[in-house]
Amino acid sequence: MEEFFLHFSPAMTYSRRMKTTRRGIQALLREGNRRLDGHDPIGAAACYHEAAECGSPEGSYLLGLLYSTNVFPDFVQDDHLTARFFARAADQGHTEAQMRIADMYAEG
Repeated sequence: MEEFFLHFSPAMTYSRRMKTTRRGIQALLREGNRRLDGHDPIGAAACYHEAAECGSPEGSYLLGLLYSTNVFPDFVQDDHLTARFFARAADQGHTEAQMRIADMYAEG
């Protein structure tokens, strides 16, 4: 999993310049949303992943959302990764992630 994100140097370079403050994490999430709106899900995932690694439950949740659908051709639906990111966000108190992971467990 971690190897998958190693080639996302633009987002990582961007985030390395930023401090891991709340403002820095919010900037990463905004950049990820901007990339997603520009139909760059790979770039968005890199930003979300970096935010998640800095401790952002929202970053983990948004990664789970990317892996939970087949909306973008670059992302194949992956239930294992979806559950992993939702569980990480849920453990950090993200309410929507808690509901989604509970639904996943209920559905089997």
